[in-house]
Amino acid sequence: MSRQRVFPIGTTATERVEASLKALVERGGARKTFRLKPEANAALKQLQRMLDAKTETEAVELAILTMCDSMKGAVAAVTQRATIAATKIEPNRAVQPREALSLTARRQAAVARRAS
Repeated sequence: MSRQRVFPIGTTATERVEASLKALVERGGARKTFRLKPEANAALKQLQRMLDAKTETEAVELAILTMCDSMKGAVAAVTQRATIAATKIEPNRAVQPREALSLTARRQAAVARRAS
């Protein structure tokens, strides 16, 4: 059973590509062209197999999105460290609100209170 025709009979490949690209751009996407060194091309093939991606485009999209998600946490941590480093806090006054403490820090504080 064949799939339903998307474009009318008689449209050229150029017309179909133009319509497809226009729809992609309207949704916020973009068409990109890359030149890859042999090592990068081999890595792309490996990514495609590892991610079980059907196309190279799908592999690149998955890799970019995954890397972006993992970097968000790293950027947040670096920003937090920079903010802490820029803030001058005296050691005796470095008290945080209870809800800002991690579970481990709360346990350690409770143990210290019991010991004193």
